[in-house]
Amino acid sequence: MANISQKKRGEMLSFLQSLKQTHSDDASIIAFNEIENALLNKKYGLVWEEHSEHVDEMLQEHIPVFIEDTTRKITTSDCPAIVQRLSSDCPAIVQRLSSKIMKNLIS
Repeated sequence: MANISQKKRGEMLSFLQSLKQTHSDDASIIAFNEIENALLNKKYGLVWEEHSEHVDEMLQEHIPVFIEDTTRKITTSDCPAIVQRLSSDCPAIVQRLSSKIMKNLIS
């Protein structure tokens, strides 16, 4: 049993060939060729649209500037709180982490 989309694609291509024979003007041939290229390129289930995102357009005109947010900074005073939160979930990992943290704090 052949792939249904492959059958449909083959039927459309054969229909395009018949249209190419009946219509010989340049505009029609160009349109038929574009349709044929689209049919031959889109063979798979996922078809990626060719367009630019809003962010891409903004980045062409604007340069991003990164600003440090000191309220989100992780310091050594935060380490015990992080260890405390993790200890209930996975004590073995916390044991290894806390020993590494303590070694780094001492040295």
